[in-house]
Amino acid sequence: MLLALASVASAGTWGLEHSLAVTWFPQGLRYTFGAQYQVPAGWSNPESVLFEPAMFGAGPYVELTPAYARAGAKVHFVPIAVLDISAEALASGYFGTFSGVTDFDNPDSDFSEAAFETDAVMARKNAGIGFRYGVTPTLQAKVSKFILAMPQEFTRFTMIVPEGATGDYWYEPQYDALMKWDDTLMVNSGLAFWAFREKTDEDSRMFWAGLRFDHQYVFGTGDRQLKLGPMVVFKPAKSSAVPVCVFFVQAWLQSPIHEVAPPYLAGAAIW
Repeated sequence: MLLALASVASAGTWGLEHSLAVTWFPQGLRYTFGAQYQVPAGWSNPESVLFEPAMFGAGPYVELTPAYARAGAKVHFVPIAVLDISAEALASGYFGTFSGVTDFDNPDSDFSEAAFETDAVMARKNAGIGFRYGVTPTLQAKVSKFILAMPQEFTRFTMIVPEGATGDYWYEPQYDALMKWDDTLMVNSGLAFWAFREKTDEDSRMFWAGLRFDHQYVFGTGDRQLKLGPMVVFKPAKSSAVPVCVFFVQAWLQSPIHEVAPPYLAGAAIW
């Protein structure tokens, strides 16, 4: 999961966000678009550090990759400055390309990139449809130039089993995980930054550097992944056309298919 950078809008306004993300080991490309109608909560107080950002938001969300597309709605609630809660309900269509919806017989099956190059695995690839519902509460704090965020993601996947699939498990490409057709996935993340440069009303340039830790667990298969490594968030120019850039590198501390190296690499541009 990437760090979301959002600003609280004034009453009754729409906010738009685009992002383009690229990952390596495993490879991936993802574009997302979200529109959100935001209103301040009744207890929002511009003079209070704790309650100034309190707000509600909701709107459509679209995600596109070469392997799948998702569409649905997201809800965003910030009751106090240290707690940010988002929830989603999305329909997913997996194309019959790349990994598609590939079924496996056992929870400990090999679903590595090398396995997807074999005829036996590729013969089980199908197009498919599914749904996902999730909630992500995030505890966050800022003390001087130190910034801490701890997103805790809980997502339920409900797949329509493709015709011809015989296995009880399938490969989900976004999370690089093997799961049951109806399964729940949890991602516990911790992000700690030092703000070497912070944006202001007059100058939107910024630079944060720190560490990111991710723990991912699939309840139906016991698939567990641990990743840790450095991360930077920066905006190099004042222009609104220049995106916020995010890059991080994480060693695989635990994974059923990945070694410690090569590391997981990710980058994103957010407008």
